[in-house]
Amino acid sequence: MKKLLLLIALMFSLSGFGQQKYVSGSFSYYDGGGSFNQQAMATVEVGTYIHDVATVGLAGGVTSFTGNAYLEVRPSLMVWSSNQFSVSGTIGAGYVFNSTQSFLTEYCGTMTYTTPKGLGFSIFAGGYKFNGANDFSKYTFIGTGISYTLPKKK
Repeated sequence: MKKLLLLIALMFSLSGFGQQKYVSGSFSYYDGGGSFNQQAMATVEVGTYIHDVATVGLAGGVTSFTGNAYLEVRPSLMVWSSNQFSVSGTIGAGYVFNSTQSFLTEYCGTMTYTTPKGLGFSIFAGGYKFNGANDFSKYTFIGTGISYTLPKKK
């Protein structure tokens, strides 16, 4: 519980620096063996932009449709943008609930198209590592997402 509260406190302390807020949902698929429900992952993220070059998000979801819930802090850096297209890199760290491999780390690259009204469509690929006291596992993944950037406050 202390780890969860620390992640939430970190997210809210960093969000004070942001200009705009966003919310996103995503679906990703692992590359290993198993059924669809064992390979599919769903996530919801809320976050803030930092000077239009970075974001910090708090993501929550399930590690698979048959797996455990998780909570993760995801800072991202914009590495390229042109008009409505952008490419960003993300690293993240989080906690997987009720798991022997409770520490989660992530790396990810994302390409996004954002409409003038703030709706974004993304494709991404990356990897997860799940670490425990006596064992660990790692997976690569691909996915898609949709996001909405809230209008700036005046």
